[in-house]
Amino acid sequence: MGLVLCLLFFFLWVPGVIAQDIALILSANLKPYLEFAEGFQDLIPKSKVYILPEDASLAQKVLEKDSIQAVAVGSRALALLKKTPLTKHIYYALLVSAEDAHRILPGRKLCGLYLKLPPSVTFPIIKETLAKEFPLFLERHQPLRVLIPYSAQANEAFVEKARQVGKPLGFEVAPYHITKGPKLKEVLVQEEFDLLYCVPDPLFATEEVISLVLETCLLRLRPACGYNHFFYRKGALLSFVFDYRQIGLEMARMLLLDRCEESPAPFEVLLNKKVLEFLHKNLLMQKHKN
Repeated sequence: MGLVLCLLFFFLWVPGVIAQDIALILSANLKPYLEFAEGFQDLIPKSKVYILPEDASLAQKVLEKDSIQAVAVGSRALALLKKTPLTKHIYYALLVSAEDAHRILPGRKLCGLYLKLPPSVTFPIIKETLAKEFPLFLERHQPLRVLIPYSAQANEAFVEKARQVGKPLGFEVAPYHITKGPKLKEVLVQEEFDLLYCVPDPLFATEEVISLVLETCLLRLRPACGYNHFFYRKGALLSFVFDYRQIGLEMARMLLLDRCEESPAPFEVLLNKKVLEFLHKNLLMQKHKN
């Protein structure tokens, strides 16, 4: 809290930094968006929040002002800006990817924090964590065959990047295009792989599917990597999770510093110690049997 207050007092002395009107538009009245707004307003308390769909008309009217700086949280909020004459660059957050943002507002100057972490960020973390916490597993699986199931066409570019990033790390990426989540269990039982990497995709839209996927991996003694707290709780060895309040703080810092870039949102890595112990114990048993 001390750092937040220091930053706030500092920026209050910077001429014109927060003199402009800031419209913080939330795509829905949901916890992630509200937590983002709380973090954002810790640094910029005078920003005005508009929650869709109820405040859509009011937000559109406000966005017609030249003095407004828009911050769109979620895809619905960003889409609302299609009809606005804003000349400033636009900040966005909590969209899956930068590509999604540019599809919604093509040709506009966008600055944002997105949620799909690139393999250039996550793969080295996976390799380092396995080397430190589970070296026996890495020793037995060289190269490490990484299964990435997906359904969305947008993820084709992701898996191609994963191939390129993974190769020098000793990861052999095995993408698997599938159309329906319930088919995942069949894939996980039949395919040969060493680690399951779950990327944000409609395949993992329900908690039931995620639970089934992670249970199947554990039965096969294969670690999985997920991207939210639910993956962590249900049995993923590693999960890359977001604190939406922290993302709001980071977005406020970007705006206050007039920093325009598109990058992954700040995240933390959760290692499930119980899963690690389970996998390690059973792998040792297998080794002794052989």
